[in-house]
Amino acid sequence: MRTRIFAAVTVLLPLLTVTAHGQFYNLKQYGAGLVRHLVEADVNHDGKPDLVGLSFQQGIPNVTVLLGNGTGGFEAPLNTSVTGIDNPSFPAVADFNGDGNPDVVFVGTDHVTGAAVIALMLGNGFGTFNPAQEIATVADARGRGPVITGDFNGDGKTDVAVAGGDVNVTVLLGKGDGTFSQPVTSPSGFFSKCVAAGDFNNDGKLDLTMGTEVMLGNGDGTFQGPLAVPGGGCSVAVADVNNDGNLDLITGNGTQYVRIHLGNGTGSFGQGTAYLTGAGAGNGIAVGDFNGDGHPDVAVSNGFNGDVTILLNKGDGTFLAGKTFNQGSNDVLAGDFNGDQKLDLVVHAAGGIIVFIGNGNGSFQDNLAQNFESNSQALAADVNGDGKLDLITYAYGGDVQLGNGHGGFGMPIQFPSGCLGNGVAVGDFNHDNKLDIATIASTEGVNVCLGNGDGTFQNAVVYDQFIFHQHVMTGDFNNDGNLDLAVSDQGGISILLGKGDGTFQSGIPTGLNASFPIFTLGDFNNDGKLDVAAITASGIAVLLGTGDGRFGSPIVSTAPSGAALLVAGDLNKDGNLDLVTSNSSTNSISVLLGRGDGSFQFPVSYGVYGFLGPLILGDINGDGNLDVAVLPQNTERMDVLFGKGDGTLGPVTGFFSGDFPTGIAAGDFTGDGDLDLAVLNNPAQKLTVFLNLR
Repeated sequence: MRTRIFAAVTVLLPLLTVTAHGQFYNLKQYGAGLVRHLVEADVNHDGKPDLVGLSFQQGIPNVTVLLGNGTGGFEAPLNTSVTGIDNPSFPAVADFNGDGNPDVVFVGTDHVTGAAVIALMLGNGFGTFNPAQEIATVADARGRGPVITGDFNGDGKTDVAVAGGDVNVTVLLGKGDGTFSQPVTSPSGFFSKCVAAGDFNNDGKLDLTMGTEVMLGNGDGTFQGPLAVPGGGCSVAVADVNNDGNLDLITGNGTQYVRIHLGNGTGSFGQGTAYLTGAGAGNGIAVGDFNGDGHPDVAVSNGFNGDVTILLNKGDGTFLAGKTFNQGSNDVLAGDFNGDQKLDLVVHAAGGIIVFIGNGNGSFQDNLAQNFESNSQALAADVNGDGKLDLITYAYGGDVQLGNGHGGFGMPIQFPSGCLGNGVAVGDFNHDNKLDIATIASTEGVNVCLGNGDGTFQNAVVYDQFIFHQHVMTGDFNNDGNLDLAVSDQGGISILLGKGDGTFQSGIPTGLNASFPIFTLGDFNNDGKLDVAAITASGIAVLLGTGDGRFGSPIVSTAPSGAALLVAGDLNKDGNLDLVTSNSSTNSISVLLGRGDGSFQFPVSYGVYGFLGPLILGDINGDGNLDVAVLPQNTERMDVLFGKGDGTLGPVTGFFSGDFPTGIAAGDFTGDGDLDLAVLNNPAQKLTVFLNLR
């Protein structure tokens, strides 16, 4: 029995060369990645919104200010050290002493006693603050909960409330001169790390919500016993989303959903309506009119996915799921940071603070993301014949996601169980103008699943049974107009000739010095017959096709060290196909220029960031030269090297791709003539779509 097999490698479609501008959103990050708990304020009185947060620099806590430049960017961080207080968190900003300068208040622990305290740092009006002064001690070290400001006793002066002091809410009534009354406590019955304020029963007195509870205010700084919010969670935001005059709640509990709880004006709330946004939903929630229709929309940070989803308000308190944008894991703030009268978003990501500039229509300037993808490899094809590119994803399963023509994709349509496999190739095997697929069986053989033309497939027919395979690609090896299959196996490469009716002959094997070699296809000697280039122990071996599914003896050229994947294209425009390899052991890619006879020049290598995975070729920047996009594994980036047209490549340009990129596909997903890219992030179960910018 011949054993010919397995592996998950990216299956490439024919070379894509389209007009494009070669730009994807690659947003600048501001400040260090440790700046957290962001608050917006104009701390230097220049009319431009700034950011205030907390950070640690070499183990020292700081109040950090990023001054806005009014164009959507921020200056270098200004740090004021926090002395005498450890572990500050959850700041709030307000003018507590009436001098017109924003001050900052937060919770922490006394450096000597370890007691939980509330601390105040008075602002000086240009982005730094005076030393911290302790203004109250909270009952329990667990009291380092969130701080919120408001006028809780109706005297026109700003007060401070802290949730989570053991099982209490602590209020400091402000005197307007930077000093406060003795703490007033109200039992909450629970510990919380979320709090928001609003008048939920329309009695003119500020109330509190912790997301899971509401505490009605008595108007003197104390609160009534908690009222449960069914299904509520932390985080929490407050707005009148249905325009009935009653405040509503938006809550998230860190799963995949946020809930909208409509208020009835009494302070009580129902379970609300759940909206799917993504894993870790509610790490941050911001409310604002993002599409300019006069109704408050919601931005939700999906912490585990590292992205932000927009929920667009239909005007009655129900929402449509808008687009999801690729970056942001924790805080999210809404504001007009570039002065164009359109709301923008500030998000906190792993590397720093990022600004999404709003377009005023509910979308923002960042790459798109979707949160339901669970496979690790992808290819693009119009599976349902509607003129819009779809995605086929595979490796841990197999499915089709139908494209909407705007860069988004529908929910996965699963392959029939018999069609599941590690490798996938696409083509019209029976000439019915419906795309079919061939997959590598997890046991033995090659699965052929004929397409129904709607994104679904028929059950598999297995060919080359009792033989293990790995990589699969399609091409016409005998020039009869019917697509054939090329597969790698234990001894080399086998060709399954297609009969044109969706069935295939048994494999014709050709031996190589490789077990289950990775290969690509092309006419490498310009004789009109399809050839195979494969990575072997001896080097890059080219099998020149004889036009009947068979090949001549291998022509071997030097391979770069660690070559793991390869693609073919004409990088120097001499009419001869060249090769690009991804070299896992040397963190590089290599270009091997073809001589037109099946042999290649010595490889020229380019260093790329990280252990390399899949790569694609395409004209990304529309200059007529082929470019290379590659995924460094176990990173958060996609690297692009732009071709110069002479066979050489420019320096690496990195784009944030989301955690752990594993698969990449290229195609025009919006129908605008530009080459877009789709990247799968696994195990984050996210699809990132890089739409080429006009």
